[in-house]
Amino acid sequence: NRLIGHDVRRPGETARSVFHPRSRRDAAARARLDRANRIMSHENTAKRRTLSVSSRLATLGAAAFFGFGTMLAAGWYGGTTIRSASEAAVGIQKKVDTVQAMRLANVDLVLVAMDSIIDREEKAIQPERLKIIETSLKTLKEGTASAKLLAGVIGKPALLDTFDADLQAMEKAVAVDLKVMIEAGAPMEAFSSLDDAVDAGGERMTAALGTLVDEGSALLEARVNDAQAASTKSIQYQFGIGLLGMITLLGMIVYHGN
Repeated sequence: NRLIGHDVRRPGETARSVFHPRSRRDAAARARLDRANRIMSHENTAKRRTLSVSSRLATLGAAAFFGFGTMLAAGWYGGTTIRSASEAAVGIQKKVDTVQAMRLANVDLVLVAMDSIIDREEKAIQPERLKIIETSLKTLKEGTASAKLLAGVIGKPALLDTFDADLQAMEKAVAVDLKVMIEAGAPMEAFSSLDDAVDAGGERMTAALGTLVDEGSALLEARVNDAQAASTKSIQYQFGIGLLGMITLLGMIVYHGN
């Protein structure tokens, strides 16, 4: 009867199992062990989920940072390109304006010389004409450097090969010789060579300056178009990068959510 699990039967009774108290203690210990294992498993699962969420957030943050960084880089590049094209256009515009002023000054110089020859019998150049001569020569001298720079920019520096010599000849003919001859009352025949020199020099200068203005204006238009094209391209790049980034980020959110 002391054997574990030994059936004890009395008359009129069905079979029954009799367990030793040690068996009940072992079963309770196993139950506690199973409960502890379930608790540990739950904690490990929660820990794994926490790490997974952190990784997902890090991935989304990195993608967003890369997208915004790319947009900023595209914006910076576009801004630099636009600024460079705009500065080039402004520089060309200033040079074209200077050359245009030189062209008008040269025309004024020739016209004043012709008018003074016509009015030579007054034996003096009118004060306002002397002022125009002085102002025109100053404009031509001060603008020579800009004119040469513009000629280099358009790739035709040879346009001004004779400009300095022509300007010196014009200054001597109009500001010196013309004044002396008119005040001396020289005859009309004496003005012929001076008139030819003024016409020839003035015509060469006017032609060279006119070509610079025309081709400089064409180059200016090209630079303005470049700036506009760079602006449009920059906007398109930023829009495309932003759209791609949004689609990518949305796809990652959906993927991580599933």
